[in-house]
Amino acid sequence: MADVVADLRRRGARRIAIAAYLLADGLFYRTLHRAGADFVTPPLCRDPAVAGLVLRRYEEASYSVATAAGSR
Repeated sequence: MADVVADLRRRGARRIAIAAYLLADGLFYRTLHRAGADFVTPPLCRDPAVAGLVLRRYEEASYSVATAAGSR
């Protein structure tokens, strides 16, 4: 990502933002911050709606696995 930001700067971009489609803080998110952009959007799970969706999908998957295991 740093090479893309550097290329945009060479082409004259004055303000660069990165849309971080990552669920949480971590290695990849910190790498985006070190890329040299002016702004990086927050991780998606900081939004309660997204966090709730992730939790709901996890619970549904866990229930499906438990149900499948119980039917064997």
